[in-house]
Amino acid sequence: MKQALYRIIFLSFAALLLAPASPSDKTSIAVYPIKAVREEDKATAAVLTSLMINELAKSSKLIVLEEAMLKKVMETQGLNNSDACDDTSCQVEVGKLVKAQKMITGDLVKLGSRYILSLKLIDIQSGTMEFSTRDECSCTEDQVDQLVASAALKIREHFGETGLTAQAPPAPTGQIKEVLPSLPATPQAPTGLAASGDALANNLLQIISEVARPMSRVPVSAQPAAPEKR
Repeated sequence: MKQALYRIIFLSFAALLLAPASPSDKTSIAVYPIKAVREEDKATAAVLTSLMINELAKSSKLIVLEEAMLKKVMETQGLNNSDACDDTSCQVEVGKLVKAQKMITGDLVKLGSRYILSLKLIDIQSGTMEFSTRDECSCTEDQVDQLVASAALKIREHFGETGLTAQAPPAPTGQIKEVLPSLPATPQAPTGLAASGDALANNLLQIISEVARPMSRVPVSAQPAAPEKR
């Protein structure tokens, strides 16, 4: 009887150890729409928000709330425009409504050819900033998605994930154009030197031919006769 009881206890304990982590062991997180400082970058910021959600969804430590759920709650609260809820306290309240433990907020800035993505990780319960990231690149618009990959990697590492591979940052556009002019040019002979040499040779040949021409025209009879011997 005791052996059977011990066996049941042992099997129950082993099942608990081998059981996969329950969803409650993960942290629920919401991504608030990334704010574009410039009006013309709003479409890009909206795309980056969706990409951030997709990147964080790969995490084994996080439960990422759907973007549609966050938008629905914001519409219910009359916050159709994300700029209307621009301060941390308002964003925390939205996080509480979707029952998130953490929330990511941030903005996208463009300075010349540089894109700067700044993100903050907010703890919903305390309303304080827990973590922040800043990534930038001198790149084109179609390379900005790599900023999201880099920022998402840092956030996942913050929650304890290891063995993640960082994506190479985009190469600055114009870098090749700046390097190439500094390379030494292949030395070339002056184009006018060969031309002047050919002209000089032609002139010499013409002078020689002009001098030789009168000599070839002297008749044989005009040449002085040899004196007769007496």
